[in-house]
Amino acid sequence: MKNSNKNIIFLSVDAMRADRVGFLGYKRPTTPNMDKLARHSIVLENHIAAASFTQPAFPSIFTSSHPLSYGGYDLGAWRRPPTIFEVLHNEGYENYMISTFPWVSRFYGYRKGINQEEMLFTINALVGAASATISLTIGLYLEGKITKHNLIQFISPLMEKFFSDIIEYSEFRLRHQSVDRHMLANERVIRDGYDYKKIIQTVVYHKTFFKFNKESYIDKYFQLQPNAHNWIAKDWRYARDIYFISKLAFQSIFETICRAKFPLSDNIFGKRYVDGQTISNLVVNKIKNNMSEKPFMIWAHFFDAHVPYSPGKGRFWRDEAPNYLNKIGFLKPLRNNFSHSKKPTTSDDWNTWSALYDDGIHYIDSQIGQIVDALKQSGKAENTILIIGSDHGEELGEHGQISHRFMCYDHCVRVPFIIFDPGHQQKNIKALTTHIDLAPTIMVLAGLKSPKLWEGKNILRKNGRMRTHVLIENFYGGSCLFEHRPLYIGVRTSQFKYLWKEFRDPTDNHSKAGHELYDLNSDPKEQTNIYQKKHPKVELFNHIIAERLTKLPQISESRIIAAFGDIGHLAIQKYQQSM
Repeated sequence: MKNSNKNIIFLSVDAMRADRVGFLGYKRPTTPNMDKLARHSIVLENHIAAASFTQPAFPSIFTSSHPLSYGGYDLGAWRRPPTIFEVLHNEGYENYMISTFPWVSRFYGYRKGINQEEMLFTINALVGAASATISLTIGLYLEGKITKHNLIQFISPLMEKFFSDIIEYSEFRLRHQSVDRHMLANERVIRDGYDYKKIIQTVVYHKTFFKFNKESYIDKYFQLQPNAHNWIAKDWRYARDIYFISKLAFQSIFETICRAKFPLSDNIFGKRYVDGQTISNLVVNKIKNNMSEKPFMIWAHFFDAHVPYSPGKGRFWRDEAPNYLNKIGFLKPLRNNFSHSKKPTTSDDWNTWSALYDDGIHYIDSQIGQIVDALKQSGKAENTILIIGSDHGEELGEHGQISHRFMCYDHCVRVPFIIFDPGHQQKNIKALTTHIDLAPTIMVLAGLKSPKLWEGKNILRKNGRMRTHVLIENFYGGSCLFEHRPLYIGVRTSQFKYLWKEFRDPTDNHSKAGHELYDLNSDPKEQTNIYQKKHPKVELFNHIIAERLTKLPQISESRIIAAFGDIGHLAIQKYQQSM
């Protein structure tokens, strides 16, 4: 076994777009700590996410594989090549994972190679993830497009996994009660006040009901598409002690009365997601208290730049937000009735929305600064690779929408990445890079070899930076129902962006109908669609997409030919010759 002595810390930031960070040219001082680090790091100037939302992005990052490969991303890293955690563990690393959402946790294929996992997401988030996986299939059943028998075949293994996951999560919380109360007192994991013994009883009831009478279970619980509020979580809503039930009633009344009067009125009693300071404290403690002679990897994911943006510490973030906003140059006081859970309607709302987003990044940057300081103080900075970047970007009204609704415009897929390595001088890489390149590059920096099944390139080598294009791929709305849903695939070159839809998904109420082509040199904000069938670039991009589809066993040859005609035939022939 070969052992590298370099530690690895990977800090990911949800929804951080490239054009809102100082080291890539943004004028507001959103990222002073990252800017300072970038002056000594490898900076990826044109890094394109493999998909436009979190669920498919991380399998690409951690298994160096495309989102739609290996049956898609519904089950995270399951069925895929080994994760970077598993590979490093086999090389003698101790791996520490701070899971702030279910998609990268033990429940979605990231169990192997993890020595310690902190699960900071709520139990309802786990229900939400499961609901996202099965809800569209249940929707097909409710629309009469598949039979109940077909539905049962599809969801049965997923339901069995889900019930087991919820029980395991509840048992984890019960084992960690005393630690949780100390470390997570202000987080929803504690504030929700659940009695996990009662939740286990509820889940055992559901598990038994589904096992012995699947049709009746579907009739009772799935007459609507499930979500975290209208399915199993509804049955355990009051699985709390009397103190928390009273608190919930008080909060509901208080929010109803005061929502129009309080500034930043959403999340009055705390953040929806885990606070950045809680995460940075955990990372700093791990750095300071790690006494093992083995190298370590730490991964943590920040959510303060995810809607609803909540810049500031813990339950008191509303009080701190104006101070943080002043630091980035937003001097105008916020309106008392501003809500950032609703889509802005006025220019003033849009400006405030944008400022709060910037402020979320600024707040995360302050937490990253604490981690960098801890590295220096511990003496580990000169022996640690530090990676900072994002899973995807964020829309702030450029195409009339908010958040990141499965769109593949650059504001949702061009993201910043910094790689600090004591053994490398500062370098700005202008070539196209993508998520599948990250794990192989980290392995090279650590002095280790990558698995053969990983698809990415080492971007430190010149031939690893010779990509002519990168692919962006996902389904609208998430779930990978290959047989029932249209494919959305993007091709990004240094000059052009081509957004191809097999057809417009019936659930897609946000994107434009038809294909889109943008010249990023003359139209960097992608406002003018220049798509024409005879455009000289369209044929090339159609070849690229058709060839990609031949590598997906769920996509039939007839489907490829129906979409691309002669180009589809050529792609199939090329694939058959390569076999």
